[in-house]
Amino acid sequence: MYEMNYQEALKHALNGDAVIFTGAGFSANTVSLDGYPPPQGIELAHILCAQACIKLVDDLKDAADVAIKRLTADRIVPMLGELYRLKSITPHHESIAKIPWIRTYTTNYDDAFEIAHSQIGKTHTTVTPSSPTKQPKKANIILHINGFINTLDTQTLYSEFKLTNQSYQTIEFLESDWSEVLVSDLQQASACFFVGYSLYDIDIQRILRKINRIQEKCFFVFNEYPDDVLESRVKEFGEIITGGYARFAQDLEEANKSFVSSKVP
Repeated sequence: MYEMNYQEALKHALNGDAVIFTGAGFSANTVSLDGYPPPQGIELAHILCAQACIKLVDDLKDAADVAIKRLTADRIVPMLGELYRLKSITPHHESIAKIPWIRTYTTNYDDAFEIAHSQIGKTHTTVTPSSPTKQPKKANIILHINGFINTLDTQTLYSEFKLTNQSYQTIEFLESDWSEVLVSDLQQASACFFVGYSLYDIDIQRILRKINRIQEKCFFVFNEYPDDVLESRVKEFGEIITGGYARFAQDLEEANKSFVSSKVP
């Protein structure tokens, strides 16, 4: 059985034959409007609890439900904007955004990839699972699976922005047309990179299990080597690469020095 190595996979990315999927780790070292990195799940749950003056709970959906009832959606929406709209990213994000990805998928609310595109002068189209799948060719699509901060309002807070129990009970990603697009992309891609993503979402695991021999072309990029539980979860689907998105960006830049495209101009 042939197993692609990491260097080969980097060349596939440079050639426009790879998919990237980002998680919370991709937004490390970015800075949001409130002056800090965007909070991850439990951190956000604790922030909501503190703002609503309730006992701390770790479950984000439960914390959000109570916080919205006490503070109202009109106050929660701008607060989330301060937490997830970014004012700065790193040069490594820009390097990764320069790659001609088949498509970009993310579970993040924030606009890190959008800002990276804008700063390098690359156009893009941001979509969510409720967006139509028919998009212009070469649109550089960025799909926010759990919702996007720049389309958040008092209506989407309860639907496509996955935060409350109600929003999680609306449209499931597996039931959306975009899940079929992801399956097709993963099947056709020569390589797939999951950057800062822990495979926490069961829907994404189910999708990966649909892809024949997916583990031969998937690479999971983490800042440091994961613990036993995460290692076991991830190794079912691909190879682990450490060093975080910074090393990943540097590896792409290094691979590009000797890269020759196989695409016909």
